[in-house]
Amino acid sequence: MGGCTDTDQGRQNLEQFWTCYKAIDPAHAFFQEGHQERKPSNTLVFALHGDEGHGAKKGNTCVISMETCLGLPNMDSQWDATRCSGCKVSDKGRNRFKLAHGPTHQTVGDTPLCANQVTNLKHNSFLTKFVLGVLPNKYYKSTGVLDAFMGELCLAFKELFTNGVVVNSQRWFLAIVGLKGDLRWYEKNLQFGTLLQ
Repeated sequence: MGGCTDTDQGRQNLEQFWTCYKAIDPAHAFFQEGHQERKPSNTLVFALHGDEGHGAKKGNTCVISMETCLGLPNMDSQWDATRCSGCKVSDKGRNRFKLAHGPTHQTVGDTPLCANQVTNLKHNSFLTKFVLGVLPNKYYKSTGVLDAFMGELCLAFKELFTNGVVVNSQRWFLAIVGLKGDLRWYEKNLQFGTLLQ
């Protein structure tokens, strides 16, 4: 939830993300499918990442992971609107966060909450990236294992998107909003992008 330790604040952070994301990708299944329980405040946002790298004995290894789209904020260098009552949002910032189009964003003063959301490039990668599978070269090239693994992974993500998971008597859902990887990864796995939508 973007590093929020307070659940209510984290829910607001998620709501703000989905409000802004709708302007970018209104065709995402999250906005198209009605659901009795799934809503912006309880749907976590992730991207699926795949890449080939060198493993033991310099052999190719395929690593599949998911990463949160809301990174942990770096409070030392990030501007915090709650500490600066005299700051105003520039015209460029107003356009970026669509402030001129009415009260569609939650704000602190004159600043939208999404202005404080950052990508997941700060802090330890163990806090932002979660390994789902590691396949050595001999298990994923010309064997169909990678396709089978990705197929099962898509089914698991669909289950988390549709039914979610209950944690401390609260139901949480997971949505994939992006696929990341190099050109070779996309070439091998392009068909799975449509399965995740």
